[in-house]
Amino acid sequence: MSATATAPKSFSYNPDAPAWEPSAEAMAKVDAAMAAASATISAAATDAFVPRPKPIIIALDREVRLFPMKEPRTKGIDEVLGWLGMIVTDGDEDSVPKDFPKEKVYDYGCHYNDYRLESCLRSMPGYADPTLEELGNFPKNIQDYFWLDDGLKDEHPWRALCRLTTGLFVYVRASCTYSGFGCMGGISIYAAKHPQTLVDHGMTEEDRRRFARIFNKPSAAAKKPAYASAAGSAGASQLNRPSKMGGGGSSSDINRPSKGPLATASGGALKKPTVALKKPTPARYPMPATVPAATARPPAPQPAGGVPLRPYKATPKK
Repeated sequence: MSATATAPKSFSYNPDAPAWEPSAEAMAKVDAAMAAASATISAAATDAFVPRPKPIIIALDREVRLFPMKEPRTKGIDEVLGWLGMIVTDGDEDSVPKDFPKEKVYDYGCHYNDYRLESCLRSMPGYADPTLEELGNFPKNIQDYFWLDDGLKDEHPWRALCRLTTGLFVYVRASCTYSGFGCMGGISIYAAKHPQTLVDHGMTEEDRRRFARIFNKPSAAAKKPAYASAAGSAGASQLNRPSKMGGGGSSSDINRPSKGPLATASGGALKKPTVALKKPTPARYPMPATVPAATARPPAPQPAGGVPLRPYKATPKK
């Protein structure tokens, strides 16, 4: 050991030695660290907790519940709603109102399309039409999306069901030709205080059919295979192809039920599947089971003392 090395501290193992007690300063630091950690955990838990929104009950073919979309992909509908407030002219300047801003006029020279909000707003029979003041600065005041269906030019329309910051519900349906909304298109906007009104009077039959599809997705239980075996790769090959477990299956056993128990990883055996056998298809021109006596030929004569001849088998005439 060098001269500069520090000698190790010695501890007394005498049971009569005084117990070690931390200083007040050390205990204060420990209490401060514990309080800071508790505050950090509480703040993180508060930020992570997001209360579930209250569902909106509507009726389709059955009663369903609507929830806002968590992360809607709005790129397609944003491009469509970007045309709101514009007028596409066909080269005729007289078709544009005198007080309309020129920066919102798109002179494409193809067809005349009026995409002003008051021109795209549609009325529903039996319900009061919403005012422009109720719509506010639509579409910038959209708060939640409940359904988005991206369209395709010249094929099927864009559809969107949303809620504004004012509490008003809006349904949008828009379509255009292959050249886009700058050539020829149309935007229809329906607004109501409850989405049931939009489903009943704003959507077409095709819209309601596509809207109902989001509530008819198959459950996770319906996606499980018929044989839930965990026997590994060797057993997995038998899930959709039952064969003879003893001597190896052949191609002729593909559609036949298994003749032996299908062992699982837990040591059990799956039940033999029930296969519904198809009834044989009757022939188009069935042959008679027995030959009528009128058409039957007499048996061939047998020679006396000779080898008997093979009897003639009577067959019906075609």
